[in-house]
Amino acid sequence: MILSKLTSVGIKFDDEVQALLLLLFLPDSWSGTVTTVTSSTGSDGFTFEKIRDLILDEDVRRRSFEELSNESLYVIRGKKNIRDSWSKNKRRSQSKSRDCSSVTCWN
Repeated sequence: MILSKLTSVGIKFDDEVQALLLLLFLPDSWSGTVTTVTSSTGSDGFTFEKIRDLILDEDVRRRSFEELSNESLYVIRGKKNIRDSWSKNKRRSQSKSRDCSSVTCWN
């Protein structure tokens, strides 16, 4: 947004400066990604499109990981609840004693 305001005023940035500004305005939670991108820059340098694509790919990866971890948490809780209810019923059935006085043995 700030970049678009600066360009609307007539300030032109070259491609590498736009890429660095894009990295600069990412939230703190992206600091690891910024460090990785800036340290792995090849001899061709930064291009805005390359950095934009890396950020979009990372965002998609983070969102899908978040969705998967939320689903996994739900499944684990669901299994635990089923297991707990089964074990309670099993304990109840084991604790009941049978009255064997009316049983006839045919052995």
